[in-house]
Amino acid sequence: MSSALMIVSFIISIILIIVLYLQSGRVKNVGSSIIGIKDVELFENIKRRGFEKYLHIFTWILVVIFMALPVIALIVA
Repeated sequence: MSSALMIVSFIISIILIIVLYLQSGRVKNVGSSIIGIKDVELFENIKRRGFEKYLHIFTWILVVIFMALPVIALIVA
């Protein structure tokens, strides 16, 4: 059972990396704020529409599943 959870965790992590790279348009603001470029709204209220909205929801679902897998592994073990 433990190896199955590790395989699922690995697959989820790969999918999560791919989905995060698809959202790379928003990442440039984070990088600019780390470097120190002014006039960057890091925590601005962004209205997501269309594909970006579904990608955002899918990302959060993957994050919740990825964080729940170790807890499930502890309960099962």
